Amino acid sequence: MTFEKLHDGLDYSCMDQPQIKDDTSNHFVRAVMHPYVCIHEFSSYAERGKMSYFPKPSKRQECMRRTVSVYLLNNNQAAIKQHLAVVGGIVGAFRFPFVCVFRISSPEAKVWNTSSEKNPAHRSLMKSDDFDLAHMDLVKIVPTDDL
Repeated sequence: MTFEKLHDGLDYSCMDQPQIKDDTSNHFVRAVMHPYVCIHEFSSYAERGKMSYFPKPSKRQECMRRTVSVYLLNNNQAAIKQHLAVVGGIVGAFRFPFVCVFRISSPEAKVWNTSSEKNPAHRSLMKSDDFDLAHMDLVKIVPTDDL
C-alpha cells in the first residue's frame, strides 16, 4: 500500500501529521450530491484540480487539501448537520442534499483527526493509491436533513 499520489510534488510526508490512524470500527459521514455513491464523491480538492484557499499554505493546510473531508458519526449528528448548513450558506445555493454513512473496511485509507472547536466531528480521509469504493462498507444514503 502506497500513498504516492497523496504526496505528489511535496518534499514532506503528510503521513507525519499527528493523530492519523487506521479506523475500521467507527461510522463516518460524507456529504454527497446524489442518492448513490461513486468514487468521484470521494475526490479531494487536489484531485479535482482546485487550488488552496491560502496563498502560502502550511504543511497541514496543503495535506488537508489532498484529503477528503468526512465526519465521525458517533453521536455527532447535530454538529454535522449544523456544519453542512454553514458550508451550504458560505457557497450560496450549493448544498449537499444527501449524506452517505460508511465504515472503512481496509487499511487502504487512514483517518486523520482534523477536528476543531467549530467542527468537532471533522476528520480527513487519507486514501492510498489503490483506494476505491470496495474499501468501504456503505451503511446507508439518506437526505441530509434525515441524518
